[in-house]
Amino acid sequence: MKALINRLEKQTKKQDLLKYFDDYLLDKLFGFCYARTNDSYEAEELCSDIIYALVKAAHSDGEIESVYPFKDVFEKANAIYTEQLPKICETISNYIEEHKAEYLAFPYLNKKVDMNLILWQQVFHIADAFSYCVECALKKNHFADVKKTDRPFSVFGYVDNGKYYGGGWDGVDAQNVCGFSNVHLDNIYITRIKKHFSCGLNVSKDPQIQLALRAIDGLDITLLSEKEKEHAAKAIECGYLYRDGDMLYTKILENALSDRNRLFDISNALQNGYFDADAEIVAAKVAELIKKSVPDYLLGEWRLANNLASMPILDAVVECLIEKGVLTPPEDGIGAEGCWMSVEK
Repeated sequence: MKALINRLEKQTKKQDLLKYFDDYLLDKLFGFCYARTNDSYEAEELCSDIIYALVKAAHSDGEIESVYPFKDVFEKANAIYTEQLPKICETISNYIEEHKAEYLAFPYLNKKVDMNLILWQQVFHIADAFSYCVECALKKNHFADVKKTDRPFSVFGYVDNGKYYGGGWDGVDAQNVCGFSNVHLDNIYITRIKKHFSCGLNVSKDPQIQLALRAIDGLDITLLSEKEKEHAAKAIECGYLYRDGDMLYTKILENALSDRNRLFDISNALQNGYFDADAEIVAAKVAELIKKSVPDYLLGEWRLANNLASMPILDAVVECLIEKGVLTPPEDGIGAEGCWMSVEK
């Protein structure tokens, strides 16, 4: 990132940007798009649109000159959010306790459901609720008269300061696997959670995930081949399965594909009135900082500036909930936490 900023600040040739698009960056781009759309097909379409626009722009005349470094106020912006962290976490903890029965009542297909696994599944939406409310307050009370910038896409980032922010969310689709006509898999990865798979996963070639599909209603281990038993042992180790006597059961959360669209309804309700007062406090301070630090021609990108300001919230909320005993992280970062499936017969 530092090298990229330095090159941009020296009026980078547009074509030079294409050199940075390797497999790693493309994977990150897909993860970003998937987190925004929560649909692998739409994420692919968005990625294609972004890459097409970039290639088209890169082959036009001129150089990139209007790169504005927000880095000088980055930590100040972060501090505005983190100042409210105790209140944010208290509100979230109380909300989770009040709605525990609703979370557990969701029609998961597992033999037994663990509240900790549910909360890890929900944590992106839970942590995002506050920054969403801040954005709403910014739009309504502070930037109502600022026209949104009209361009195909914008590029923004932060200078590496030795800290890790956020994470990723990868999803894949599969058809006609283990008796299911359609399967959708998701996994998140943040500081406390390592990823199980990336977006290019081929489920038909992953025996451990196939065992997780076969074990939804229970799978007799004595009927497995020796090779399948080896795969089962690895699936237990990474959190896909658990063993109960001679039976294997799916440990990662599983739900019907028809219920996928309402998976996060309970957590998304945190956006409705729970943070209004504190969100306005943050919005007022962030707006003042943006208007003071960002030039007029970039004010239409205030949403991106707010995204940068809110970057520490996800990990900070997770750590706070772990400290309160609301969340329990997996050992060594890998387990059933943050991984789930939606299936259709």
